[in-house]
Amino acid sequence: MPPFTRLDALAWMIIGGVVGGRVGHVLLNWNYFESHPGERLALDGIDWHMALVAAFFVGAFWAGRRRIDLSALLEPLMPVFLLIILIGWAGCLSGFCAYGMEVRSLADLPSFFTAETPDVFGIIAPRLNIPAMGIALTLSGGALYGGLRLLKVGRGLRVWIPLALIAFGLTGLEMFRGDVVPLWWGVRADAALSLGLALSASLCALRRATTPTRIPQQ
Repeated sequence: MPPFTRLDALAWMIIGGVVGGRVGHVLLNWNYFESHPGERLALDGIDWHMALVAAFFVGAFWAGRRRIDLSALLEPLMPVFLLIILIGWAGCLSGFCAYGMEVRSLADLPSFFTAETPDVFGIIAPRLNIPAMGIALTLSGGALYGGLRLLKVGRGLRVWIPLALIAFGLTGLEMFRGDVVPLWWGVRADAALSLGLALSASLCALRRATTPTRIPQQ
């Protein structure tokens, strides 16, 4: 597959991801945006779950139109996806969004796991450092992806396995966030979306592992 072919797909996937992520962010925070309609089209917040889903749907549509294997298209682009997730967590780390639940004292846990951060009302308190843990989890997924490529194993699975690892980890992390999102069946909506992504990625990995690949070895 020529590099410019992948770049073309990546450009459309990023556009789809931005649009889908913004729609997801507005829906998850509808109580706010219902009374602030003028802010719905701003790009000051993007939900990573819907951004990833929208980007992958655009990639699947693009690959289907050109009769290209989706995993073969996505695998070389995986570092870009990981970098975008890292940038998002870094933004939350510096902008104090996605803050964690309040803890009694910073001394209760190792320093990496806690930080004094403000909440949406500007109240500073010791909280779980969810963005830092999100960065560490994303780096772990990147290390797994890099290891699979370095060892030249897992062809066709190098997107789905790291993605499942990250999404399962975030399912747990998001249960300890302190910001307010809607509850679905008694569970935070973002945690439910992460679990859905994790299960979907696991099913994609299982399907790929049980389907013989026709992509020649590069």
